[in-house]
Amino acid sequence: MSNIFPNEMVARTDVGSVSRSALMLRNVERRIAWNEMKFGRQRLLGIVNSMNADDIDNHVDNYRGLIRNREWPNSPRPTPLAQFLDEYEMAALRYIDIGFQGFSTVDDPRTPDIRQLFCMVQASESLRGQFGKRCETGLDTRLKICEDQLIEHLKGAVPEIETALVQLCTPAAPYASAEAQLLEDFALVRELFPDPPEATEAIRSAPATFERLWRFLRRHCAWSLHRAKHFYTEIPPNLLSQQLIVTRTQHRRFAIERSTLLRQLARDRSEEWMARLNELSTAAMLLNHVNLSLEPCFSFKGGVGLGHGVIFSAAFEAGLLDQPLDDLNASKWRLFDTASPVIQTGAVA
Repeated sequence: MSNIFPNEMVARTDVGSVSRSALMLRNVERRIAWNEMKFGRQRLLGIVNSMNADDIDNHVDNYRGLIRNREWPNSPRPTPLAQFLDEYEMAALRYIDIGFQGFSTVDDPRTPDIRQLFCMVQASESLRGQFGKRCETGLDTRLKICEDQLIEHLKGAVPEIETALVQLCTPAAPYASAEAQLLEDFALVRELFPDPPEATEAIRSAPATFERLWRFLRRHCAWSLHRAKHFYTEIPPNLLSQQLIVTRTQHRRFAIERSTLLRQLARDRSEEWMARLNELSTAAMLLNHVNLSLEPCFSFKGGVGLGHGVIFSAAFEAGLLDQPLDDLNASKWRLFDTASPVIQTGAVA
């Protein structure tokens, strides 16, 4: 499969630095926050928290079951890495917009016919998969090829290649995984709310408190106060403190180990060799950050996935049939072509 990508299409592109993935996450979160305000945060909170708690807890497994039992059209798209990241971001933004349209069906009788919405969420999910693991030129494949190229590049240069891969490809602080970010976000919320917040507190808090809480609800709880309460139970204060120490220590250790490794290699290797190492490790770190942070928080596993799941479930109960693959493929790219650009207004704490 690696012959799909010439080397320059995997890493040798002007993506800048690992900050490109941080910019992507900021843009995606900004779009979600904008949709929250447009939709109505009180309305959104009411809709999600009126859902069955078990349905929310089981959402990821149920969603996987729904999409894995379908066939999806995926077109090979061996673009340069910089273009892939731009297109991945646009697909993520479109997925967010369609997810909020799904929520609108819950309490608004003026929404379009379920058949029309079902076509939209199928196109949205198909577009998400185009840049994800379902496609041979998606995120997972690119990351695997990049790591394979790093392994080849490192042969004979380091005694433990797997250890070096971890040191070179783990997203550096502050570009944390979703799990590490959860601890940091939860610690901030727990300072403000020693007990699980109620709906009135989530809506009527002071501005700074409000934004911190909504960042936590958005990233880690799919806007479910039930799920927020779960974290209070599962991560008591002492455990939270211990886990934060471990995570922060790990980040510092990775940073030191990576710096030490790069200094050692620079003493023995040519500038050209080091330049290629930097290209590959930057690409791997970018892709890992997207995979470990954006995907868990803002893809189908997050709140916008619930909006899609509402429509998938309704269509399944109504006995609606999937679109033919050719039609779905055309719908997917039409959706992509109509994606609006990044919204620059609206603060995200």
